[in-house]
Amino acid sequence: MTNHETIPASICALCGRRVKADEGSQGYIEMNPTSLQQLDGRTATRFNAVPPYHAWTRLCNTCERPDYVGIIRTVLGPDTDVTEAEAKRAIVVAALPYAERVLEPASADEIKRATGKPWKHVRDEDRDVLRDVLSDVQKQTRPTMSERGGCGMCAVSVSVGWTDAPSSLRWPDGSPTAMCSRCAATWRRRGEPPKIDRLRTLGVECSTGYSSLGYEAPADFRLYAETKNPDHAGSAEPWAYALGLVAFIEETWTDDPRLAPEHRRAEFEQRRDAILAEWRAQRRAEAVSAW
Repeated sequence: MTNHETIPASICALCGRRVKADEGSQGYIEMNPTSLQQLDGRTATRFNAVPPYHAWTRLCNTCERPDYVGIIRTVLGPDTDVTEAEAKRAIVVAALPYAERVLEPASADEIKRATGKPWKHVRDEDRDVLRDVLSDVQKQTRPTMSERGGCGMCAVSVSVGWTDAPSSLRWPDGSPTAMCSRCAATWRRRGEPPKIDRLRTLGVECSTGYSSLGYEAPADFRLYAETKNPDHAGSAEPWAYALGLVAFIEETWTDDPRLAPEHRRAEFEQRRDAILAEWRAQRRAEAVSAW
């Protein structure tokens, strides 16, 4: 690292702002050449020549430890709702151009854009890409409602990510349904079956945790979209749309409390123990009466 007293005035490699003499730092910026190759094929060979470092040597005080939320709000607007993790991921995925990438092949206009206010070099089309990527990132990390309504399987109305359900599972009016992230994860793990009978069996697994080779859902088991007059908006709680279904779930958990959610496991262990105690007492009474 070069002594600060020898650092001349320059511009920041990341944000493009002017950096006064003796301010900021110069040295190697650590990069991931594999990511850079994916994001910017034009510079991949140069970056890979000295992996994993890129030797553009000037950073302003702010960019020595990048504030990704600050970058997003500078580029997209101060009121942008974003977390640190979302901001960092969006910047990487969108390949937000750093000032050095603009300056290396610089024309006079590009040099002008890359010096002065931070991130002034970012073009409108780059901002649009970043805005779209951030929206996609947030859909994958934040609970949202689906345009198709609540989950066609479990009824939950809010999910982190949604998946189109197979055409065999539709609302009574024939419109398509969606799966919440939890139901979709089980559906994918079981090979994405398209037929409704297999979806019902997956519904049993999703609602109770029970699965077994060759098992089929009970004949009267129905997914939410199959019920009579379901509310397309769904509900706050999954698998609570029918009293019979709730009873079925609780019976399954009583038979095997290990399937119950951890916070309710003790409750169903007590239920099972009470049933076993009653059964044993009845057996003893039957044995005595037979003497």
